[in-house]
Amino acid sequence: MLRNILAVIAGFIGGGVFVFAVEAIGHQVYPIPQGLDVSNPEAIANYISTAPLGAILFVLLAQSAGSFFGGLITGLIAKAKMICAAIYGCLALMMAGINAYLIPHPNWFLVLSLLLPIPLALTGALLSKRLLPPKVTTPTT
Repeated sequence: MLRNILAVIAGFIGGGVFVFAVEAIGHQVYPIPQGLDVSNPEAIANYISTAPLGAILFVLLAQSAGSFFGGLITGLIAKAKMICAAIYGCLALMMAGINAYLIPHPNWFLVLSLLLPIPLALTGALLSKRLLPPKVTTPTT
């Protein structure tokens, strides 16, 4: 039980690192405009409405990578891989929902960002099953 809980926590932290890393790359490719007050919701809303498509796609890619790799990390650690990955996926979905609530995005982005976290987390967990060696059981005599 403890191992499963720690797996979800590790997946959440690891997934967050992937989100941060991909967003950092996105900010290098599509820098935030000089002087943008990121603490001002109106300024952010204005920027998002005029941001290049690639900048918005980087955010979606970051969230998707976080969901997938968070599910993979969870699956590599947990005993109940798919259940724990689903729990992690729900946490990732919650984070996407908070992002959608706080920052206005195009409707297509909102739909995808709310549909992808759980399936991607489960896909990551499925991959973890393939990456781990099968358990060898010894016959009892």
